[in-house]
Amino acid sequence: TSMPKLEINVLGKTSLEAVSEVESFIYQANMHGLEEIKVIHGVGEGILLKAIREYLKTNKKVAEFRRGKYGEGENGVTVVTLK
Repeated sequence: TSMPKLEINVLGKTSLEAVSEVESFIYQANMHGLEEIKVIHGVGEGILLKAIREYLKTNKKVAEFRRGKYGEGENGVTVVTLK
């Protein structure tokens, strides 16, 4: 079996595309029993960051999320802990 991916990169997507891709990625990650994933959205004007974090608050499979630490991508990355 191939290893499930641990991160998704949505740089350059629209908010709608990004949220939709993150939603299906979380579904897949959950199916594989992953506990933590990373969403790479970049910083930019913060549009993707905001849209993705707003979405994560509503997803029942998400236990918590935080910004990346130093060396993890910092504010350009959101680290998501799944239930």
